Amino acid sequence: MKVFDILNIHGAIHKIMEEETDLDHRLKFRFLGILHEIDSTVNNFEQIRNEKIREYGTKDPDGNISIDADHPDLVSKFNQDIQSLLQEEVSANISSLPADDVFSSGMDISYLVALYPIMNIQ
Repeated sequence: MKVFDILNIHGAIHKIMEEETDLDHRLKFRFLGILHEIDSTVNNFEQIRNEKIREYGTKDPDGNISIDADHPDLVSKFNQDIQSLLQEEVSANISSLPADDVFSSGMDISYLVALYPIMNIQ
């Protein structure tokens, strides 16, 4: 699975857990297991992204580091590095979610696209 997919799944599950209060407890339990499994990948991505921001960015008087849009070459290099990282294949031991459980959960349909890679559709 690509880092990009992991980040989408991670973000979607966090939003689901915050916003969907009527989810079945078994589905919540599965979501928590998935988050536990992919947290290290998300943390690793964030660490590398922050390193790249420090590499290409500059510090403002308040100590915040950002990449100045007035330097398109630096923005381009940063974006290339991040895009290549997002396309990296990683191994994640994620149990697939039964599609029937997800579809019958009543959750907002916008989450289904992000969860599709980990759904077992039969």
